[in-house]
Amino acid sequence: MNTTFYYGNPYDYGMSSSEMAEIFVVVMLVMVLLVALPMAILQIIGMCKVFKKAGKPVGFAFIPVYSYYVQCEIACCKKLFWGYLPALIVSWIVSMIPVYSSEAAILVSVLSVASSIAMIVFNVIYCIRLAKAFGKSGGFAVGLIFLPFVFYMILGCGKDPYLGCGSQPQPQLQPQPQFQPQEETVASGVWKCEDCGAYNLNDNRFCFHCGKEKK
Repeated sequence: MNTTFYYGNPYDYGMSSSEMAEIFVVVMLVMVLLVALPMAILQIIGMCKVFKKAGKPVGFAFIPVYSYYVQCEIACCKKLFWGYLPALIVSWIVSMIPVYSSEAAILVSVLSVASSIAMIVFNVIYCIRLAKAFGKSGGFAVGLIFLPFVFYMILGCGKDPYLGCGSQPQPQLQPQPQFQPQEETVASGVWKCEDCGAYNLNDNRFCFHCGKEKK
């Protein structure tokens, strides 16, 4: 009788590529929930605070596309919106174009990259103008570009007022001439009571107002 012995490991701990892909997807979802979601919530709260400080209804921050128009209005660059809108439309259209050939893939890639670069440029200009509208420097604009969830909270919850789009210098008030009190003189024939300040005739020994005796 021939006996065959198996010396391999009866427990196979190897994972297939599909299982590894599933684990990767789960890890990415957890990272999104733990990192990206709180960052997005902080940015939305900061944006609502900015809208409120600028005198805009907070509900406008939740309207797609129009919210960006209001943001450009707050940042005093409404014309920028009309450049951002075509780039956004092109990006939407490109994402829905089916690709069946290499030529179509190249065209879609070029349009996608061009629209992305345009929106990045518009966002940089917007952040610079928004920082200026709150009296902030270019360094603060850099923070708005790379850490918007932090710097929007600083703008919305900080003490810096919204300066708006007014570029007119504030009128300087002319200094008013100071009033110089004149030395009080007492007419001849009367005396002034030291207690109540009433004036009495020299013939009166006592003040007619408080009864104080003349000194």
